[in-house]
Amino acid sequence: MEKAEAAAREREKAIRQKMHKKLLGIITGLVLLMSCSQPATLEKYISSDARTEEGAYRYELDLTDTVSLYSIAFYTLLDEHLANDLAMEVSLYSPSGKAYKEKVTIPAGRFETKGYYAKECFVDYRTDFQPVEYGHWWLELDIMDHPEKLRGMGLRLSKQKQNTSWEKIN
Repeated sequence: MEKAEAAAREREKAIRQKMHKKLLGIITGLVLLMSCSQPATLEKYISSDARTEEGAYRYELDLTDTVSLYSIAFYTLLDEHLANDLAMEVSLYSPSGKAYKEKVTIPAGRFETKGYYAKECFVDYRTDFQPVEYGHWWLELDIMDHPEKLRGMGLRLSKQKQNTSWEKIN
């Protein structure tokens, strides 16, 4: 009788251990799945000597998430303060090939000293927008009268999920 009870306890213990291993495997898999999500903010910096042949800074924008709002900001580093505003033409190309263009100016007063040599500027371009077309877009920055002091241009693309909660309507 004691041998049968001991054998039954061993079987129960082995079953519990198997269940714990399976549960641990499921939890580990869920944690890995959640950690593989795309980051909410992506940045790309292009140095002045890495511009296109036409002299533009070119960035690919992943605007495929249909439940997110996007924001775009520009940033740059300068060797010394600019005397004049930084004028640029922004060109956006949709996945279907449509082109959108506008002129944008960064006021010279927006540049801050961030070190002994470098001056830095961070400017919001568009905030909390939805694209007219989802997919991979291209953005080109063409700096008018490109200053020699300009080390390059960076782009920060941020996204945040929209509030998709439903309210009860009476």
